Amino acid sequence: MSSEFNSDNYVHVLAERVAREFAFRGRTPQDVESWQRAFRPRLRAALGLDRIEQAGRCDLAPRKLGEEMLDDHIREEWTIETEPGYRIPFYFLRPLRQDGPLPLV
Repeated sequence: MSSEFNSDNYVHVLAERVAREFAFRGRTPQDVESWQRAFRPRLRAALGLDRIEQAGRCDLAPRKLGEEMLDDHIREEWTIETEPGYRIPFYFLRPLRQDGPLPLV
């Protein structure tokens, strides 16, 4: 491929042409606080956090997908619904030998 094309340079040139409304240009702790107050609501909106909060909490509806016996523990594969229609996977690791209560991390 031609060495004349450099995608990193292309993106850099494009980014330099765009005015960054929320670029931090302050110097003092008060400047930081002011910038944060202005920026946070826009960031929340861009991330969709307001929409997620409006949808409300949902039942986690846990589903156990399977388990695997290992040398010193059982690895269970689960999913939970964190938002309506959106499930995330996780592993739950249970020790084979336990004496008394165990911490949950």
